[in-house]
Amino acid sequence: MPRIDLFTSPDCPSCPRAREVVAAFAAQHPEIVLREWDLSRNPGPAVGRGIFATPSLLLNGAEILFGVPTRAELLRHFRMTATGTEVAEAQACQDPDSRG
Repeated sequence: MPRIDLFTSPDCPSCPRAREVVAAFAAQHPEIVLREWDLSRNPGPAVGRGIFATPSLLLNGAEILFGVPTRAELLRHFRMTATGTEVAEAQACQDPDSRG
């Protein structure tokens, strides 16, 4: 099952936006399990992976993204399980100046 682990902290100014983007993405893709971790209280799967900054995301236990993700970044990662329409949409959203 696809999974997103979102790492936040109470004093993180970008965490509310990251939470909003990831929650909206997960709502559109109900097959994705979303779990949020407060890095200051319980680092969970961040342990041993070098995740110390917030917001950060661990996608399917493998890929790490730092900062507020874009919808296109999330779609690119999960496109192997996405429908053809979502893949086309992800490719159309790609910006050559974006992170990646």
